[in-house]
Amino acid sequence: MAFTEHEEKVSEFYSRVADNNHNWNDGFLTFGLWKTKSGDPIPHPLCYGAVYDELLEGSMIQADHNVLDVACGQGAGMLRIKSQNGCNIQGLDISAANVEIAKRRLCDTGITVTRGSGTKMPYDENSFDCVICVEGEPHMNSREDFFREAFRVLKPGENCSWLTL
Repeated sequence: MAFTEHEEKVSEFYSRVADNNHNWNDGFLTFGLWKTKSGDPIPHPLCYGAVYDELLEGSMIQADHNVLDVACGQGAGMLRIKSQNGCNIQGLDISAANVEIAKRRLCDTGITVTRGSGTKMPYDENSFDCVICVEGEPHMNSREDFFREAFRVLKPGENCSWLTL
């Protein structure tokens, strides 16, 4: 798959900052959620996983659902989603380095990770019950293309959903 110039720049950026030997922020590549709904602080490094907890609260993801995490980074979010919901999950990320790190991190989990664009997803129509994207859309060439693709790969019906931050 050919990437746009913008996608190549995003991939190069994340490949430069990827560190194969680290596990900083418990493997999360997010800005984190620094306060609870009641205003209490969430300490470092728990704040990074808290982004996923907030996103998944009330999501209705079931164990038999197929979930796609777009801009999945190095896989920590997918591990959290799978452990909380027991679903089938796949990841998609533009960065070759992040995909390789995620594949190593997730090698024994049944989670697959693919290098690809969130605006040209390499999946068939109606493949997923839920599409998740945490802090990924700002890096995409077109948010409209991302949402078009997310709806294309989502199964039709009232039980499908997309969750994004």
